[in-house]
Amino acid sequence: MSGTLFVLALIGATAAYVVVAQRRLRARATAEAQAAAGEQAVHHAQDDAEYLGLTSKGLAQSSGQGCLLLTDEQIFYAQWEPRRRVRIRIDQVIDAKVTTKHERPTGGVPMLLVKFEDDTGEEDRATWIVDAPDRWAQTLRGLSPG
Repeated sequence: MSGTLFVLALIGATAAYVVVAQRRLRARATAEAQAAAGEQAVHHAQDDAEYLGLTSKGLAQSSGQGCLLLTDEQIFYAQWEPRRRVRIRIDQVIDAKVTTKHERPTGGVPMLLVKFEDDTGEEDRATWIVDAPDRWAQTLRGLSPG
């Protein structure tokens, strides 16, 4: 009986640690995204956006949750863990749309797909699972000169 209690206590302590760690990572990423926005007007924000990656990096990159912000000047993403940052200036955006297709299995969930020109002049795409991706895409198309 005491062995069972020990195992249950260990599981409970581990679960509590994971919850606290996740909250800290989320808070850190959200604070960093808000700092990156500065005084810019924030059109959309989601602190648990699921990043599926850049097309140019292929499937070798890891996906993950983080804070995604859309301002007048940029799309900024701060991933919880591993610590990854993605910044796309609005003037780099070529198109934004909703898609249900991706290299990773997503079960047909609607996703935000942003086509943009990277800093080297090459075309790339970034994909996120967000709430109401159609609103994100519409706002981005309205802000983008492309």
